[in-house]
Amino acid sequence: MLDAGFTVYEGEHLLSWGCQIPVNRTLVRRLNRLIEPTSGQVLFGGVNIVSMSDANLRVLHRRDMSMAFQSFVLMPMYAFLLTVRPSMAG
Repeated sequence: MLDAGFTVYEGEHLLSWGCQIPVNRTLVRRLNRLIEPTSGQVLFGGVNIVSMSDANLRVLHRRDMSMAFQSFVLMPMYAFLLTVRPSMAG
């Protein structure tokens, strides 16, 4: 993944949806450091999480960042909303 850049503003949510499932998974996993970026920055709230300690990253994941992958055999919106909606409530 080269030169990907975008901004998600406070109060917005990122949804990676599409046919290129490996690309979507790679993007999301790099954003939350399940796959370590080899270069560049991942800024979250103005903080570069690439240099964040594992302990601080765990706090970030628990408090501010989540992800959900679903199987294509599930009813798309119903399963998505059941998975994501509780975390969007704040």
